[in-house]
Amino acid sequence: MRLSARLASCLRTGICIAGLAVPVCHSTVVAQQPVVEEIVEELARDNGEENDFSDLREHLDYLLENPVNINAASRDELADLLLLNDFQISSLLDYRRQTGPILSLNELVLVYGFDHETVKRIEPFITLGNRFRVSKQTYRSKQELVLRTNRRIEKANGYIVNNDTTFNVLPAYPGGRNSYYVRYTGAIGRHMNAGMIAQQDPGESFTFQHRQAGFDYLSAYLQYKNEKAVVRKVIAGSYHLQLGQGLVAWSGFSMNKTSQVLAIRKNASGIRPYRSGDENGAFRGVAMMIRLRNLSLTPFYSNRMRDARLDTDSAENNIPGSIISLPNTGLHRTPAEQATRHSVRETNTGIHAGWSSGKLHAGFSLMVTRFNLPFCTDKKPYQIYDYNEKENLNAGMDYTFRSKNLVTFGEAAVSRNGRMAGVQGIQWYYSPLVSFSVLIRHYEPDYHALRANGFSESGRTRNETGLYTGIYLKPLPYFTLSGYVDYFKFPWLTFRTDAPSYGTGLLFSAVYTPGDHFSLNLRYTQKNKEKSYLPENAQMETPAMQKTRHLRIQVTNRIFPALSLGTRLDFTRFRFPGAPSDGFLVYQQIHYTPTTIPLRVDFRYTLFGVSGYDARIYTYENDLLYGFSTPVFSGEGVRTFLLIRYAPFHNTDIGFKISRMMYNDRETVSQGNDLIPVPHATDVKMQVRITF
Repeated sequence: MRLSARLASCLRTGICIAGLAVPVCHSTVVAQQPVVEEIVEELARDNGEENDFSDLREHLDYLLENPVNINAASRDELADLLLLNDFQISSLLDYRRQTGPILSLNELVLVYGFDHETVKRIEPFITLGNRFRVSKQTYRSKQELVLRTNRRIEKANGYIVNNDTTFNVLPAYPGGRNSYYVRYTGAIGRHMNAGMIAQQDPGESFTFQHRQAGFDYLSAYLQYKNEKAVVRKVIAGSYHLQLGQGLVAWSGFSMNKTSQVLAIRKNASGIRPYRSGDENGAFRGVAMMIRLRNLSLTPFYSNRMRDARLDTDSAENNIPGSIISLPNTGLHRTPAEQATRHSVRETNTGIHAGWSSGKLHAGFSLMVTRFNLPFCTDKKPYQIYDYNEKENLNAGMDYTFRSKNLVTFGEAAVSRNGRMAGVQGIQWYYSPLVSFSVLIRHYEPDYHALRANGFSESGRTRNETGLYTGIYLKPLPYFTLSGYVDYFKFPWLTFRTDAPSYGTGLLFSAVYTPGDHFSLNLRYTQKNKEKSYLPENAQMETPAMQKTRHLRIQVTNRIFPALSLGTRLDFTRFRFPGAPSDGFLVYQQIHYTPTTIPLRVDFRYTLFGVSGYDARIYTYENDLLYGFSTPVFSGEGVRTFLLIRYAPFHNTDIGFKISRMMYNDRETVSQGNDLIPVPHATDVKMQVRITF
């Protein structure tokens, strides 16, 4: 025992000395951005059409500037990295308790469950901290200002004035063709920070009408944070709210079915500042987090105006209107879109109580939601169980139990009408080479939780029952295999399906990464889902299976330290009676980051051919800091983009991006007011970021 302990101590000391001999330092944000984009792309390329990853991108960009101190971080702070699973977090906390602070990033490979790939993945977002306290006199507050604008070169119909001799029709869009984005974040002392976002979409006017104060979208927050105090956190303004497993309330990025087959448990962060440009996702009010030994309390209050499409017939008859839908586009250009802007008031009041002791965490969530107008009761058959009241109540109980290699978790929730929703999952980390995950979910058709975001196939936390199983294997040091199978059914009707239906989803992934210079990724996905179909000469629809197959091969090769190439091939097949379609996509990307100057250049050339929209292909695309882009490919053509980021001074970086979509099978792009009378669309973006 003593000899083994001495050998372990010597090994640890040697690794730490080696790490000190080759110091690890965080490079500029310009150099680190590819790391963020690789992570976001890995998650977005599986189901980019189903998730808005802008919040994830913003969160990772924030962590680049504010890395987590792994020698002082709590379990919740480590989970907030979104890059470590429960087993790795528990192993890291145990290692810290047994051996003391980690002295070098290279030492992390000694932590059970960590390998070189994991360390490389989290390195830009972590720090070892400082053992010495920083005095108040030497502490400097950090401020950041981001200014961005973008413009589509081709003029769409919505900006064109009809100069007919009889009529002089004004353009449909009252605003200009540029969009504007202003973002400020800053620290105020050691425990206070604030942020503000002002955003104007193309076509929106800068006005003080239509319930608008200048910019179309304004958001701000003020946060107090002190992990050592009883009141750990207080946020006034816009904030994210994440509770339990998302059956009561969850805003922001939510992991569902991706290539990270073991990441099925949601790591609820409670409350955190809202820094996203999504205009309808925030809670707005006051929230706080209180910690009393093993007990935590998170009371919250939100009162905000939301976009809504109202029943205009009732309004014209002086009858109080009702809510038809809650659009999430955030666009307010035409009179119809402006009529939806901030047209209903939503208030949310509630509390989350959590208790943690050793391996067990248990929580209770309660939230009351009120609208000043009821929801529409005139529904289509598949919408019969939709929410149609003004007030709702949700209550849920969640738990997480962690043993050495096993994590079990779940949540059960109920809405005001007494209907239930539940999820139960297991993560079994048998060894660093073999891991399993299983998740069962059941959401009743009339379970109502308008702010919920539980694990699901449909994207809605209701009318679904499913069984998900995933496996992760590492048979060789540089080779990993992973996959999942998901069976789901919808007890009631869904859109375009006039009967209860079912489906299956499957993913298989193989990744070969012999070193930092080369990576090969093979991925196959398959989804079968029932939809209604009207056979020829028939009078009644019948269920038919809609089948989608997708194969992807992606290669990344670092030719030189400053130059890397990325190649990707996509093949997709969609089959449904009377509507078969196929598609392919191939791109070549060049990434250049010289070691002598703070410059970064990305260029991509994409060739695609997709015979139908049902076989469409999505790709994640590199963008400016805090930006996000996932173009959809349908039809035949070519897409290119050039992205340049340069930091002429240590506190300033400048970004420029130009992208162009060119079609070979059509004469126009888009439709309606967005129609462009030429077969191409060109977008230009420019951004300046200043820190002081």
